[in-house]
Amino acid sequence: MEFKQKELRFFSVGEIIKIQDKLHTICSIKSVKTGKHGNLKCMFIVKDIITCQKSQKMEKSTMVYDHLECKKENYIVYDIDAEYVYLQGKDSELERRQLPSQYNYDSIISQLKKGLTIKMEEYKHQDQIICLLIQNY
Repeated sequence: MEFKQKELRFFSVGEIIKIQDKLHTICSIKSVKTGKHGNLKCMFIVKDIITCQKSQKMEKSTMVYDHLECKKENYIVYDIDAEYVYLQGKDSELERRQLPSQYNYDSIISQLKKGLTIKMEEYKHQDQIICLLIQNY
């Protein structure tokens, strides 16, 4: 993966940022002037991609962070069989995808049988999947 460096003031909501060797998505960001002669600061709220834990930070607006250009796709999981998962994306077409075999699908299958809706988030960077989340919706 190629990370690019970018000043904090140029980030926008939804972008992927690397903080303490973990990938986060920016939920909100705003500039704050601390005083008459103080530096411009940015207050931002980020969400860890894996744990979905939110945290709030305040840094100088000129602080440089690693940035990863990737796109996020959301899907609704309809069914899972031995090797494939059946998904519906934003274009409402049903897709059949093969997922990694090391994943345990038993809990997802039981949740689908109970009638719960399952959501899958896929983060891609240059056609390479960097993160795949499957969770209750």
